This record gives sequence, C-alpha cells and structure tokens, in this order.
Amino acid sequence: MKWSRHAFCAAIAAGLWLASPAHASFDYSTSLIITSVTGPNSSGIVVNTAGVGASFTSTNGTVVTLGDVSRSNFDVPSDNTINIGDLSITTTALRPGDTFSIFYTDVFTLTNVPPPGGAAGGSFTLTGRLDLKGVSVGSGRVANIYFSPNSASGLLGGVLFSGAADDFGNPTINGRSGTLGGSITAEAVPEPSSIALIGIGSLGIAGLGWLRARRKAE
Repeated sequence: MKWSRHAFCAAIAAGLWLASPAHASFDYSTSLIITSVTGPNSSGIVVNTAGVGASFTSTNGTVVTLGDVSRSNFDVPSDNTINIGDLSITTTALRPGDTFSIFYTDVFTLTNVPPPGGAAGGSFTLTGRLDLKGVSVGSGRVANIYFSPNSASGLLGGVLFSGAADDFGNPTINGRSGTLGGSITAEAVPEPSSIALIGIGSLGIAGLGWLRARRKAE
C-alpha cells in the first residue's frame, strides 16, 4: 500500500503543479503614427518617422511628440503594467494658447519568450485621440481617449496573452513627459499530455480518498 499512496501523492502534485498559473516572459515594441490634427490651432507640420515615433508642430510653436517604445524580457505577472508610448509637450505659445486634437494609431507588437510555450509574435493596432486645450507657456490641459476596441487577447506560442490600453500618464507642459499605458496578463495553455496528467492528478485525489475509506472499513 505504501507504493500506491506515494504514486497517488505524486499524481496529485503533478496535477496541481500543471494546473497552477505559470509565469510568462515577453518582448514588445510599439509604432506610433499621427493620422490627423483637428481644431482651431491645427495648422502645422506632422512628421511620422518609422522606428522613432511621430510629432506635430503647430504654427504657434507647440510641439507634441509621441515616441515609440521597445522593451525586452518583461515577466508576467510581476511586470504586467506597460508603457506603449512616450509623450512630451513643449510650447512657446502665449495665452490664450493652442487648442487642437491629435488622432493617432499605435501598433503594439508582442512576442512570447519561451519557456513556457514557443517563440511567437502578434500585433494589435490601437487608435486614440489627444486633446489639448489652452496650451501656452506653463499652462493648459491635456487629455487622452482610447477608442474601442482598446483590448485584445490571443494565443502566442502556447501562451494566452490578454492586454488592454487602460492608463494615461499626463505630461507636464514644458516639463515632465507622460505615457500612453496599458496592462498585460498571460496564462500558459496546457498541452494534451499536460491535460492528461491533470486528469491523473484528479484521479489520484479520488483514489487516495477511496484508500482511506477502505482502511477505515477494515
């Protein structure tokens, strides 16, 4: 009976270990493009540079810069908050300041880094709008809106990743930079052989209970 008890315990341990949430690592990068600028002070120049980001310079001297981001070896769940774009705003405009809206796209590319799973990548395109109101030297308001869909999930290399653009770090005009932000979660999807072992673990629990009941009956 000792061997049976040890076998059951091993099966239970294997099943519980495989069923528990697994850590996952990933690399990601973003590519930002300004698609249009609207509003009272929307006259100016838009520059989109692959691998760098995008910028808009108004005729009054307000410069909005959206910077691409690239990160490696992020770990889920400990590093589940991500920066998907850098944002800075500088201006030489005088009051009443500049008021305009910037429409942008942000192509987010994520790659699973094994283990678990295998190396695989995928992309999701996010769209949004930056609203600037009364931006002048040292003053003004900045807001951001993510358009729907602003979340997605997908299987990459055997790992299910889910992400959402759900955060915005407001910049200080002529000062601290801000961020477009989001969050990532991941869950390793068991292979058929792993699912079988989880089943064995469940059977082990049932079998151990049966052995205990039999001993009491004896």
